[in-house]
Amino acid sequence: MQTRTVLAGLGWALLGLVGLLLLPAPPWMRLEAQAPGSVRTGAITADEGTVLLDTSTAGAAAIQLTGTWVATVEFEGSVDGGTFVALNLIPSNSATAASSATATGAWNANIGGYRLVRARASAFTSGTIEVTLSSAGSGGKGGG
Repeated sequence: MQTRTVLAGLGWALLGLVGLLLLPAPPWMRLEAQAPGSVRTGAITADEGTVLLDTSTAGAAAIQLTGTWVATVEFEGSVDGGTFVALNLIPSNSATAASSATATGAWNANIGGYRLVRARASAFTSGTIEVTLSSAGSGGKGGG
């Protein structure tokens, strides 16, 4: 009898999980495709904070970081929309690619094929990182 009760409980739990998976994402989780030329801004104030841009129709992207902060900002992209990898972006004042930054500046790269591009804080200590992400049909420098 106890086995049936446990199995019935597991069945209801699985049914509940399936129901959750079928529900549409709440509005704050939805990221609609943006045309090249789109701009997204945001502030990062904690470790692992992100600002994300849909670049599925873009060929190039740029990231600008401003503000006063102590952190490392990782530049990342995703092809599948869920798994992110480091992206090499070219700073505006150099030809040497970088996949992260510890100071303000602007970077860009060709990102054709990446569905999403994001700036993510790691080793965040203090401050506010103001992030601007933009996309273009083409025109980024190297990177990727």
